[in-house]
Amino acid sequence: MPSGAYFDAMRTTVTVDDKLWGEALRVTGAVTNKALIERGLRALIDQAARQRAISLAGSMPDIRAVARRKFSQGGSEAEAS
Repeated sequence: MPSGAYFDAMRTTVTVDDKLWGEALRVTGAVTNKALIERGLRALIDQAARQRAISLAGSMPDIRAVARRKFSQGGSEAEAS
């Protein structure tokens, strides 16, 4: 779908089980239908991205490990060795 002033949103009609919808509103704390749908779509996208990352695990066994930062108990960061 093209993006721009006239194409930045989509309208659609769906039928959803009332109990499922109510439970989703309750557990997410979403205030509007739009917010609930957007949270659900973002969660699906995040889950798919995590699954893809998991499926790639070990696919580059010769890659060099990346240096990571460590944080001290006081909250300041210290370089990793």
